[in-house]
Formats: sequence, structure tokens, C-alpha cells
Amino acid sequence: MKSHHDIKTENAQEIVAYGGHSVYDLSQPPEVKRRPRTVIDAQFSVPWVVATALVNGAVTPADFTEEAIKDPETLSVAAKVSGRLVPEMDRHGVGPGGVIVGMKDGTEYREEVEHCLGSVERPMTFEDVAGKFRECSAGSVKPLSGDTIDRVIEMAGQLEKLADAAEIIRLL
Repeated sequence: MKSHHDIKTENAQEIVAYGGHSVYDLSQPPEVKRRPRTVIDAQFSVPWVVATALVNGAVTPADFTEEAIKDPETLSVAAKVSGRLVPEMDRHGVGPGGVIVGMKDGTEYREEVEHCLGSVERPMTFEDVAGKFRECSAGSVKPLSGDTIDRVIEMAGQLEKLADAAEIIRLL
């Protein structure tokens, strides 16, 4: 939504994240969810995650650090995010959800997702998984070199042709 509409966060007036209980419950209580005290708090905060997506254009593991949860711009945007319960959206799993961004000039942007990326109904592509692996590898306790990451991805893409799949484990 941010890139498609070139949303400037400073022009956002009100942001509503809506959905079933999976969305709403992670928005409550708002005064706590808008200002996470710890990285774990941020991981379970819809207002903070929505704000991070609008500020950064995406949410990655690198956004979950002590430094990131104190970012003034993200906190300013998170203060504008409220959760709205839509009981009929409690259809499945984490369920459908949506975001409405109301701008100061009266423009309203809305995006709704029925199935999250990675669900059975909307599976990730191999390229999606490889990208996620690259993102997550950056925060690994045992950092991997770029060459090792590339090799693991290449091997995973040809798993059925490997003589010994344990070779991937040894690389990790």
C-alpha cells in the first residue's frame, strides 16, 4: 500500500488495522501496543508492525531490535494506529485483515487481505522463501557468509537431485 500510493507517513492522520480477534487482540491495550517496551512486545503489536511497514516499506527481522523499537518516526506513526474488531473476519487461522490509512487531505487508502502470504491458500514461492532465508540469516547467532547462503538456497532448490541432503545441515 505504501509504495503503490506513495504514502508519506507525516501526511497520515489516522490508521485503522481491522480484522478478527487475531488482529484486534494484538492491538490491545492501545497505550501499550503503540509503544512496545521490548522486542517481544513489538513482535506482538499490530500498531507497531503496521507503523514499521508504513515507515520502512516492509517489516523484516532487522526491524526487531532494541534500537528499532525506539525509532521516533515509527512511534509517531504507531500512535495513530488503532485496532478495530470485525467479528465476521474470524473466518480462519490468523484470518483476513485490513488497513485503512486516512490522510490529512481526506484521501483514504484501504488494503484487505483474505489469506496471509505463507498460508496454504497463498503459499510462498521458492523466491519468497529464499528471500526470507536471506533476511533471517543476517540475524543468525552463527552468521553465514553470502556464498554459504547462496549455496544453501541453490541446494534447497535442487533437493531431489542431492546425493546427501545432510550436506545442507553441515553448511548451516
